[in-house]
Order: sequence, then structure tokens, then C-alpha cells
Amino acid sequence: MEIYISANPKSSIYDVMKKASKELGHNVHEKDMPFENFFDSYKQGENQVLHADCILVDAARLKSEFFFEVALALKHNRSTLILYKKKSDLPKGAIDIKHRMLEMREYKSDTELKHIVLDYLNRTKNSLDAKMFMIIPPTVNKYLDWIVNNTSKSKSDIVRGAVDDIADNDPDYQAYLEKVRGG
Repeated sequence: MEIYISANPKSSIYDVMKKASKELGHNVHEKDMPFENFFDSYKQGENQVLHADCILVDAARLKSEFFFEVALALKHNRSTLILYKKKSDLPKGAIDIKHRMLEMREYKSDTELKHIVLDYLNRTKNSLDAKMFMIIPPTVNKYLDWIVNNTSKSKSDIVRGAVDDIADNDPDYQAYLEKVRGG
């Protein structure tokens, strides 16, 4: 999964979130700091949120420019976890926000924080698949039916594999990924 962490890169919460994400083999995207102006910060934050599968947020950072990252993540149905050490870290009224892609969790220690993040990422990974309806010609459907009857693969396995192969070999898409990852 692609993870975006909205937290101070010099904080211990950031380190714990990043290490937990990497421990599960996920890619972590970071903002370049500092910015020359607010617009640069906004654009990079927007790109990071839109590219991410999951957003991890330090509630202590929920001020000014970071509000828009949470709002944008929820608008685009990105799984978002807001972590807080004490309820006073949350902006007034935040605890009452209800959204199917938002979870808020309190933690007492870095060890508990790590367990919360690991649990959240594991649950999120299993809920990210998108459903898609496709109209295909009869010849393609016959092939997919043959696959189902003669192998242990599903129609979805074949279609996912084909799309993955195309994406892996698409130079424009690979250049986009490299740019988003900051490379």
C-alpha cells in the first residue's frame, strides 16, 4: 500500500508510524520541507493524499494546512487514521465527525501506537479492493471461463494481472509514480 503520513517528520509519532508502515512492506510518502509558500505545500499535500491508499495523521498536526489533507482524503475516500495522545489534541468537535473512511484512536505509549497502526494497516489493506463492472466481448469471456474451469485462478486474478503488467510497463505511469514518490 501507499501510505502518506501527515505528522511532523521530526516527531516520535512520525517515526513510529513510518517504521510500522515499512515493517509491513508499505511505501511511505513524505512531504519535502520547508516550502517557499503555502501553494507549494498545498499542491504537494494534495498529490500525496490522492496517490495514497491510506493516510496516517497526528492529531497534534490538525492545524491550518493539515485540515485540508484530512478533508481531501475523506472526499476521495482514502482510509484515514487520526491518532491522538489526549483528547485535547483534537480540534473542537473533531471527535464527533463520522465518516466511513475515518477512524480516530487514542494511544498512551509508542508501543500502543505501533500496535494501533499495524492493526489499522492490516485491516485497511484487506478492504481496499475496488469493484469494477466491464463489458467484454464473448471471446474474452470464453477465455476467462476456460481459466476458471482449468486452473486455480479466477477471472479477477487474470484481469488484475493483465492490468498490473500493463501498468508496470507503461513509461508514462512509471514516470508519474516516480514523481509522486519524490524520486
